[in-house]
Amino acid sequence: MMQPRYVATYTHDLNDTALDAVDLLRHERDTRGGGKVVPLMRDLLFRWALESIGVVLFGKRIGCLSLEGSADPDTDAFAHAVNDMFTTSERVGFLPLAFVKSFYRKIFAKHMACWDTIYRVAKKYIDAQLNAMAEEDGKEEEAGGLVRQLATNKELTIKQVYATAIDVMTGAVDTTTTAFQWCLYELARNPDVQERLYAELVRVVPDGRREQITQKHLIDLHYLKACVKETLRLYQIAGGYNRVLDQDTVIRGYKLPKGTVIAGATPNLCRDSNYFEDAGEFKPERWLRDASGRKQETHPFAYLPFGFGTRSCVGRRFAELEMHLLLGQVRSSVHPS
Repeated sequence: MMQPRYVATYTHDLNDTALDAVDLLRHERDTRGGGKVVPLMRDLLFRWALESIGVVLFGKRIGCLSLEGSADPDTDAFAHAVNDMFTTSERVGFLPLAFVKSFYRKIFAKHMACWDTIYRVAKKYIDAQLNAMAEEDGKEEEAGGLVRQLATNKELTIKQVYATAIDVMTGAVDTTTTAFQWCLYELARNPDVQERLYAELVRVVPDGRREQITQKHLIDLHYLKACVKETLRLYQIAGGYNRVLDQDTVIRGYKLPKGTVIAGATPNLCRDSNYFEDAGEFKPERWLRDASGRKQETHPFAYLPFGFGTRSCVGRRFAELEMHLLLGQVRSSVHPS
């Protein structure tokens, strides 16, 4: 999932998903928003993110983007469960379990009910994929996604297949949805940025509502990628990263023994003027090279929206690809002027 060549094979299918998402946003704007606003934007983007990760996991569409509503009511149930799971985690995830069970019983019960829904719905889709594979019985394999690759890996147990697939499906919805909303928010607040982005899209991608955005196009969409990157600088989805020290360490005069859990508040670094000029402003151009080919110098550990090393987000490249494609296709629905 971290190999660019592997991720690139999903560009066509994820582009189709982005096109259908734009159709859905336009439909909701025109039928329920008076032609001006998109009501319940977050819910609609949840459906886009879930449909996208469905393509990655199962190699096929799962029907979240129909104009008449999701073909399977479980997709809406899953999206709401993921949202509520993250919301209740604010209390459940950072306090001792015994304390939570005693003083936040209703929140804890809701949190666990969310996980029950998440596992039930995810398992249903995974089971359907595994059953389809079993029925092939030597026939030519259909194009499959990550679940097929996991299931055919003899080094993994079936329990590990379920755990990995459910983890990916759960972690890919709320995170991508939230990041993309912030990107749209900043574009709305900065019409000059929106104009420049639109101009790049018109120049690089042939104008037309149903155009495919290919990997070849993405190579030249530098400003679009910078817009997403700048969004993730200002609005990091993860509030920080925890690590366990593997040796005694001294930090600013304080000796921390081996085994101590430390937390790095990376969102603070991303808004620190010591590391970023005009740190509070949305400036995608900070990530581009100037006419001389130079790019603004940034400390490599001041910007870690997906973590770092072996514990970094395994879905990073898919999340970026999904946002790049949807942002590129939104141009067909809303002109900056």
